[in-house]
Amino acid sequence: MNVIATKGDPWRPSPEFCARIRAAYRLASAPYTQPRGSPWESIDDAHRMDVHAVLMGDDEAALASVLGNPATHNLNYGMDPLAKFTCEQFQQAEAQRTVLGSAIVDSLVPLAEVVGARLVYNPETAKPRPPLEDVDALLRDLDTALGVEIRIPNPFPLEFGLATKRGVLGYKVPHAIHQAWALRNLARWTGGAKILEIGAGFGRTAYYARQLGLHDYTIVDIPLSLVAQASFLGASLGESAIWMITDPPRSMTGRIRLLPPQHLHAKPEAYDVAINVDSMPELLPDDAMAYLTFLRSHAKAFLSINHECNPHTVTALARRAGLPGAVLRTLHAVRKGYVEELYLFRQ
Repeated sequence: MNVIATKGDPWRPSPEFCARIRAAYRLASAPYTQPRGSPWESIDDAHRMDVHAVLMGDDEAALASVLGNPATHNLNYGMDPLAKFTCEQFQQAEAQRTVLGSAIVDSLVPLAEVVGARLVYNPETAKPRPPLEDVDALLRDLDTALGVEIRIPNPFPLEFGLATKRGVLGYKVPHAIHQAWALRNLARWTGGAKILEIGAGFGRTAYYARQLGLHDYTIVDIPLSLVAQASFLGASLGESAIWMITDPPRSMTGRIRLLPPQHLHAKPEAYDVAINVDSMPELLPDDAMAYLTFLRSHAKAFLSINHECNPHTVTALARRAGLPGAVLRTLHAVRKGYVEELYLFRQ
């Protein structure tokens, strides 16, 4: 597979959008303190404080540069490969690019199988798995299975991934498409499509959820991560596609809402489907259980896709929070080493 990087100039956010992000960040971060001992405390201290300083300053050009070119800083460190640390590795080592290409294929092919775009490979036939020779043909099959034409936004330079006719397909894209597909399925089952994502990475799942018709979407995350999501979603969907806590309440409808944790608990709402991917075991146990307790009384369904490498797992945290056992637990097909669990609540 041919691994390339996106080219072109950095995205240029408008001065108004930069001002919106700065105002929302300052309001969200004022009462927020990263919990002592949290893995994200060390990540922020080691990799993201330069971005914090820009957000707290008054240099408009510096903020526009941060938002428009994620490969020049580490705001996405730990969330998405589009960060300075990772991009430099891909630039310097062909071996790293080869590993990346294989990892994308290893997610993309199972995605096609799970959603019914391709027949499932059966090793009992004693035949080797057919190699993926045409990524664009597979994407067309995904279009048919999902009922939409899958887009691959590349608003920023130096994003590494597979070369396709639609753009550069990065590592997190198959994961995000699968998660959006799962959310759409659960929304149909619950009879409602009000979605809550706790910890959203770069915002890719929200992007594909909107493409699959889910327009009532709320993200809850720590303040610096909300900035990353605002950057990607603003660049990919348009600056008016998102709502932040300093925006007028009347403009909220139909936009992806970006909320800090305290806002979720201070102004609780009911949701049909909630999702958390690759983050809850990395929170402090009390913080994770606070989210789970919230979901027990404010959501109909909760989908967890997480690893079990840390001392506290979602299964153990849910038990401590008094949640009913998962109605479904299975190995995650699209991302090896992850467990997919579905919890249902009576509302």
